[in-house]
Amino acid sequence: MYSNEDQITLAALDLGTNNCRMLVAKSSGSTFRVVDSFSKITRLGEGLSSSGRLSQDAMDRTINAIGYCARKMKKCGVQLSRNVATEACRRAENYGFFLQRVKSETGTDLEIITAEEEARLALKSCEPLIDSEKKYGIVFDIGGGSSEVIFVSSDNSNTNIIIDFVSLPMGVVTVAEDCGGGDLDKRTFSEVVAKVKNLLRPFDLKNRISNKVEQNQVQMIGVSGTVTTLGGIH
Repeated sequence: MYSNEDQITLAALDLGTNNCRMLVAKSSGSTFRVVDSFSKITRLGEGLSSSGRLSQDAMDRTINAIGYCARKMKKCGVQLSRNVATEACRRAENYGFFLQRVKSETGTDLEIITAEEEARLALKSCEPLIDSEKKYGIVFDIGGGSSEVIFVSSDNSNTNIIIDFVSLPMGVVTVAEDCGGGDLDKRTFSEVVAKVKNLLRPFDLKNRISNKVEQNQVQMIGVSGTVTTLGGIH
């Protein structure tokens, strides 16, 4: 048993192209208890694919959300946090200006992580769900500005090893903007599917994934907001 003195309050803030999420939890040994959370669509990457820059309105919306998270963390007495930003900040020409505004207006230090680190964290988040009886696994994370696909295998100690990964420059925001921002018709949907297939084909051929899928050796796991939204709709 752990007393209150043994507990540490941790927080994670994930700033994506479309969404800002935060989770606060109390840690006791190897267990966690969630005490607060926050999620808001801020569309930080709105217009980024055409301009290459974060817009003033998008930055304002996002900084308001981050400020709200910072106040919630302070209220919860957070002792340790990791605050990461992904594809929108990786691609934006004015990311430095945005990070300075976040720091000066909210007191939050944002860390821009690489696509490789994003893939590694996605795998870490769902490792308990990976079926050890399957030889291989595909973990995919469809974000706002990019999509990460991780191909993994399990060794004899049930440790999951990343064989390969690919980051596609397509996410829910970028696809919507490239298609005019409205509902997809059949033709546009088919074009999106064809583009994704072309982007994935070298990754598939390199790792012979299709053959392994046909042999029922591969488990697929989707993580993050797009997949959970689709699950909720279903």
